[in-house]
Amino acid sequence: VRDPFNDDVTQSASPLHLPVFLEAVVIAYNHPQTSRLNLNTQQIADIFQGNARNWTDIIQGLAGEIKVVVRSTSNFISYVFTDFLDAAESQWTLGKSSMPAWPSGVNLVDSDEEAASFVSSTPYSITFLDYGVARSYNLKLASINNLNVSVSSIYDAIPSALPLPSSSAWGSFSLVNQENAWPITAFSYFIVDTKRISRDENGAALKAFLKYVVSNLAQSVTQSWGLIPLPASVENNNLVSINNIPVDSSITANYLATSLHISGSTFAAHLAETWAKAFESLSPLPLKITYSTYDDPNQIVGQFLQSQSELIETESPLSADTFNSLGGRRVLTIPVALGAVAIPFNIASIGPNSTILLNSTALAQIFSSTTPRLGDPVFRALNTSVVTSASWTVYRSSTEVVSDAFISYVQTSLKSFSFASTVVSVSSDDELVQLILQTPNSIGFVDARSIADVNVNLASLLNRDGKVVSLSSSTIASAATSVFLQGLPPGDADWSTVSFINSQGPSSWPLLTISYFVVDQDLTSKGDQGAAIKAFLQFVISEQAQSVSETAGLKSLPEELVDLNRKSVDSIVLSSSADTTTFFIPPSNFDSIHIRISGNLERQRIATTWINAFVIQSPNPVLASYYVESSDAARNDVIRGSASLAFVDTLETNASSFVSFPVTLNAIAVYYNLSGLISPLRLDWKLLESILYGRIRTWNDPSITNLNPSLNGTDVVKRNSPIEVVLLSGPRYIHLLMSKYLNSTKFVSGNTTTGRIIPSTTPSYLANVTVVNTVEEVLNRLGAGALTYLEYGVTDDFPFAVLKNKAGTYISLTPISASATALRSFSPIVPSTEFSLLDQDGISSYPLVFYSYALVDINQVQRTSHGAATKAFLLYTQSSYAQSLTAIPLPDPILDSNIQKIQTIQLDTDYTSNSYYPPAPPSLPFSGTTIRGSGTHFASSIVPVWAAAFEAQSPYPVKVQFAPKDSGSATTDFLNSPRTAYFLVTESPLSTQDVDKLGGSKAVQLPV
Repeated sequence: VRDPFNDDVTQSASPLHLPVFLEAVVIAYNHPQTSRLNLNTQQIADIFQGNARNWTDIIQGLAGEIKVVVRSTSNFISYVFTDFLDAAESQWTLGKSSMPAWPSGVNLVDSDEEAASFVSSTPYSITFLDYGVARSYNLKLASINNLNVSVSSIYDAIPSALPLPSSSAWGSFSLVNQENAWPITAFSYFIVDTKRISRDENGAALKAFLKYVVSNLAQSVTQSWGLIPLPASVENNNLVSINNIPVDSSITANYLATSLHISGSTFAAHLAETWAKAFESLSPLPLKITYSTYDDPNQIVGQFLQSQSELIETESPLSADTFNSLGGRRVLTIPVALGAVAIPFNIASIGPNSTILLNSTALAQIFSSTTPRLGDPVFRALNTSVVTSASWTVYRSSTEVVSDAFISYVQTSLKSFSFASTVVSVSSDDELVQLILQTPNSIGFVDARSIADVNVNLASLLNRDGKVVSLSSSTIASAATSVFLQGLPPGDADWSTVSFINSQGPSSWPLLTISYFVVDQDLTSKGDQGAAIKAFLQFVISEQAQSVSETAGLKSLPEELVDLNRKSVDSIVLSSSADTTTFFIPPSNFDSIHIRISGNLERQRIATTWINAFVIQSPNPVLASYYVESSDAARNDVIRGSASLAFVDTLETNASSFVSFPVTLNAIAVYYNLSGLISPLRLDWKLLESILYGRIRTWNDPSITNLNPSLNGTDVVKRNSPIEVVLLSGPRYIHLLMSKYLNSTKFVSGNTTTGRIIPSTTPSYLANVTVVNTVEEVLNRLGAGALTYLEYGVTDDFPFAVLKNKAGTYISLTPISASATALRSFSPIVPSTEFSLLDQDGISSYPLVFYSYALVDINQVQRTSHGAATKAFLLYTQSSYAQSLTAIPLPDPILDSNIQKIQTIQLDTDYTSNSYYPPAPPSLPFSGTTIRGSGTHFASSIVPVWAAAFEAQSPYPVKVQFAPKDSGSATTDFLNSPRTAYFLVTESPLSTQDVDKLGGSKAVQLPV
């Protein structure tokens, strides 16, 4: 709560008042004539109660009508603000209230964020709001009585002696209007009635939670929300009373996990958080790692210097001044991940999969000139085959890390470099890449991660040794190795002069970024927490964690840097009782149980869901990673041995050492947005082909309305609306399948067709439609009258068409119709890679069904612990639970056949797949409790992870079965009696009619 004066609270038997964070209210304004505004309490009162209507009434020389904006609803910010004025200013007439009677003419909004947005965009405006919100919008803040707001002036409002949390003095306590302090300051409180706390596990858990809330770890998290953490004096005051809560101390200890807090940049946040989650799952003891992001590198370093974070991640080492100011405090600088800057371009006269050659001089000229041209002598000398003299359109990344690396590189040839005013700064690197794809004769620089799955041309560079290099994992690693060979300082030395830009070496990519961890070398005062920090760093530099870098889009370190890091981590000093093996199995022991999976983008979601659940439930530590690659590249990874298994598009039958089988059953749905259409849209192959090629362009075309008479009353027909087709860009496997389907034996030449469609992952009809790069973009563009085709299960927001199958039946896509298609053609022995489920015979067969296949090389994995883990994972994917996580589960006969193939992977007697996945014997029924649930596909990524974690930590045997379905079917499962689902996960509450169907039962509806 925020109000400790509440009568119900003060009358509670034994309340503890625990301040948990600080809030400050500030006055933000937007006046074009001044960037410094000082107000006294009378001026503030006059503005907000409507006595002053013009800025001239407040400050002589300032013009303009004052535009006041305030919150319209009851809120704590208004309460503290009016409390401040009520106590400080006799002219204030609106009293102290959470919802004052504001004068007419003020602008009313619902939140601080809306108030901040109003002030940011409205000259002559003013408001009061939360300090953190004001900072996030970078608003101008007024001083009050010549005092500026700051964390220091806010802390000054806290008296040196606070009441004990159990004291009744909190009833009259306030931080408002303290002398020589920011005058509009307040605590937010936890209030606990100690007489209601039990001494058993419930009380122990509450006590542990309260200790966590007032700890450095939890308090540092408040900063990422724009709030202000408690100073140590308040934390200690809270702990006095928390420690006196009478519960069993041995129980409390079970709830207190060791915690680590990392502060770092957004640039490497995904990688650091992935490492943290993997390490938490591997640790034998309870461990919690939090990662707080900051845009300002100085804030990150400040967190470390002020001991708010045990570890920081940064893209540059500590500066020389900072390092030298540490005195006797010794710190380690540990490089942990490599990145790179890419140079995408689009030249109208150059086709796809092409490159140009640039060096630092050419880049400096392009990005510093206001009129750069492709015909400029420096560029022409490097690219004699490019004959155009068109002007460049130049874009730059606004990501600070990427921009700094680019500037450092071009300054090697032009010390005075600065960006021309005509260079367009783009807020997102992904957006920048899209702009280049859409803009002929354009160029830019981006974080290399943003081009990973995009078919865009990239420039090659002439490196420091005068060699032409292209961006790749090997040229990035070569550059890092070259820097090491030139000489790097030890981990405990000053790294401020180290640069990975434009390094020597014939194979070095000159535009590198690097992420560092910075940590104290002496952790003796940290106890077990110090052991956890050192263990985490041991994990980060292990082969397994470094391979995770690749899945996060960054690059793993070369062995030379890993060895240097290992020496640094080994030098960390711990207390005599601390032991890193408490938290981490040494890398040498778990090198063989990292499952590397390569596969296409479409299987990433289900593979990642399976991985998360499998890792959590495995009795022994195991790590798994999924690398997004094309199907062919994934197959090659398995052949080379760089991946344990692959998820691919086609069956592999050419090598006797391969085990290959269907791992998921998929289908293509034709989604549409036709408001008012009562019956599902019907399409046959001929209509679909004509729509894709633009021969049918409007929804009122007789070919469509004759087949769909209920369309006649809809707006799209009445208004002669065009059919907008939105498709994913190529190459895509679903395009190959669709073009094969349209090119089937049913194809006939005639007036409506122009000839056979050539099956392709980038079919020719893509030239006739709107093409975007992601599923999310397709769904965002699917406005009224639009149509697309995507994999079934990617959305529940749009209906999909009923298609005519080979038997002449119009069949709806459901898991049942897709399974019927698979079973109709099922054979345990499939003759060739040409096998296809497309357009199978049978009145219940849906025509656009396909498999994805698992591929594993027996010779690579059998007779090892690595093979045991891989075999266990494959068995897990074929379990009914894992299949329930898919949009269309495989039918049982196919699962049985797959399991027989997996069992052909031979293991030595020292290894068993049961070490990682011990399924119950098939002859014995499950003896625990089973909870069945149903829900939408939208929830199918998170609910199974919750379920697996719950099953793993439950002291009693329990299974949670979750069946993803369309919204209507899931709701029906829940409403049925007897229940086929005990819980329902949906994106909309039950309707009144659905609640009525429950009869005497009651449904509890929880936002999750």
